[in-house]
Amino acid sequence: MSLRSDRVQVAMKKEISVILQEDIKDPRVKFITITRIDLTGNLRHAKIYFSTLGDEASQKAGEDGIQSASGFIRKLI
Repeated sequence: MSLRSDRVQVAMKKEISVILQEDIKDPRVKFITITRIDLTGNLRHAKIYFSTLGDEASQKAGEDGIQSASGFIRKLI
C-alpha cells in the first residue's frame, strides 16, 4: 500500500473509534474495538474489521449494533 492509504487507514481507525465512544449512544457498541481497515486503491471503499468483548450473545448484539449504526458512521466519516 502507499503512504497515503496508510495514513488514511490510521485516521479512519482513530475517527471511527472516537465516533463509537462519543457519538453513538447504543449500549451494544460499547465494547467494540476497531482492529483493521482495508481500503481500495482509489480510497473510495473501506472494509472495517472489529472485535467485541464478551460471550457469544454480546458479540452478536455488538455486531447488530454496529450494523444499525453503519449509516450514521458513514455519514460522519
